[in-house]
Amino acid sequence: MKLVQTEQTSPFDALWRAFPQLKNATCVGRLATGWRNDDGSIHGSVRRTFRTLDGKYVRITSTDEGNERSVPPAEEVEIYEDVWKRLGHRALGEPSDQPHGIMFASDQFFELTEDAFDLGLIRSA
Repeated sequence: MKLVQTEQTSPFDALWRAFPQLKNATCVGRLATGWRNDDGSIHGSVRRTFRTLDGKYVRITSTDEGNERSVPPAEEVEIYEDVWKRLGHRALGEPSDQPHGIMFASDQFFELTEDAFDLGLIRSA
């Protein structure tokens, strides 16, 4: 039998291969940042937060240097979990047909968590 290397078909393919616990997880948060250095080079990062099937939250930060796994702050997890429980099945977006099964949360989930984060920033100011 000959193995054939295939190209990645989605941005989650590389993450799933590096972090198998993300299989069938839900992406509940995404933040992309970019900056230009003094030499004109452009760099960026993408920070994604996932809710795994066992209800744990994992953050993956992707940069030019690779991917780093961490745990999101407890305050963020509290907001994600509160909205997740309020919405129930409506927290889930469209199922993925990819082998990794990773999907995005619903638009309603993102709107409610964004509002909660904004309210938290106003309170702490």
